[in-house]
Amino acid sequence: MEEDEIVKRARDGDVDSFNRLVEIYQRGVYNLSLRMLGNASAAEDATQDAFLSAFRGISRFRGGSFRAWLFRIATNACWDQLRALSRRPTTPIDDMPMELESDQPSPEDI
Repeated sequence: MEEDEIVKRARDGDVDSFNRLVEIYQRGVYNLSLRMLGNASAAEDATQDAFLSAFRGISRFRGGSFRAWLFRIATNACWDQLRALSRRPTTPIDDMPMELESDQPSPEDI
């Protein structure tokens, strides 16, 4: 079956056809996400988010290149992840204590 037919069926609500599109593009979307995010776990999350967004929005797909449409969704999912990461507070390693504090006496104190 040609990709255009698979996309048409997916737009008409055929979940099996959408699953076929996932099989076709999963590796490419993951690789794009991994390149953008540099982290396998974050890339997996972004890949899942991209396919979920595509599934929810496939009725709005206007034709043309499905791959380009999907990869734009994946790119946006990566940007969303990067924005979320930038909002998380971080502590520079230079500001972290060198030793763990403990109420127990150290070996030198005994």
